[in-house]
Amino acid sequence: MLDMRYHVVSLVAVFLALGLGILLGTVVVDKGLLVEQQKALVKNLETSYDEIRNKNKSLERELETERKRNEEFQQGVFGSLVAGQLEGRRVAVITTTSVSETVQKDLVDTLSKGGAEVSTINIIFPDFEIGNKEMSERLRSLFPEEKLSSEELMAKILERLAGEVGTPSELFFLKELAGAGLIGLSAEGNLPADSVVVFGGSPGKSTAAELDVPLITGLKELGLTVVGVETTGVKTSYIASYKEGGVATVDSVDALPGRVALVYALRGRMGNYGVKPTAQSLLPVLEESTEGEE
Repeated sequence: MLDMRYHVVSLVAVFLALGLGILLGTVVVDKGLLVEQQKALVKNLETSYDEIRNKNKSLERELETERKRNEEFQQGVFGSLVAGQLEGRRVAVITTTSVSETVQKDLVDTLSKGGAEVSTINIIFPDFEIGNKEMSERLRSLFPEEKLSSEELMAKILERLAGEVGTPSELFFLKELAGAGLIGLSAEGNLPADSVVVFGGSPGKSTAAELDVPLITGLKELGLTVVGVETTGVKTSYIASYKEGGVATVDSVDALPGRVALVYALRGRMGNYGVKPTAQSLLPVLEESTEGEE
């Protein structure tokens, strides 16, 4: 005969089984709901992503269209802004750093469109290889009457270079430097210059203090108009050094607005133009009176 304890245990087992069944059923139901909620969330995210992607593509197309329009506009007005502005001028472009052929060609073309006669001097070795014994002796032979230290020799080279750029001469010194492979010289028939573009900025260490600034000082002492320029993306900017040298500057001469600014700076519009923090404005105020320009 079964006792009471058996019945109690049986009842407890039944209730436990029922409880476990209810718990498992609840979990299964909850899990199903959770999965459905996750699917709905993923679908909403996918829909939002597609909407954002399509909107971005639309904005990119609009920006590209606007960029082309701006480029067409700039090209359209560029010629009229620079044409004849440098008529009768002789402009020497002196590069103290590595400059791409395309950028230099665009710059020279701009000056030519302005009416200037342009010459170029590309300084290939910023230190003129004075540390090379053979080259040092060759350079010192150009100053036979003086016993010069390396610093004095550098100063003499820059002084003579500035002198031949800015005053009538047979260009003996410049041709010697070109013959030694220290500079590239072209259109020398357009020298002496009355205006000079010093093209600096460096992909590495700055040589502005040793080369550009003394050169600018020498050119200014001869009464020449000097403008210091560089490209937009140059790693080491020389603009601050050029400003200290007391000349107008353009920090984006690889862009159309920069080349327009250069033309007007050569006309005497003193200022610091371009897109970098050192610039005061993108362009000179073109509509103001030209009275007082050089």
